[in-house]
Amino acid sequence: MMEKKTIAVIGMAYAGCAANVERRLSEMNGISHAAVNFAARTALVEYDPKIV
Repeated sequence: MMEKKTIAVIGMAYAGCAANVERRLSEMNGISHAAVNFAARTALVEYDPKIV
């Protein structure tokens, strides 16, 4: 069963950082979806807790 969690992302300086973080998270094994909010400095991640 997939779970969702919002995590703080520290150190994002510009929108390109947010896109890079989102892409890298999406590529990780066990993560089905990642959405980074640059303004809020957070990432919403949908993941399989058995894998991640």
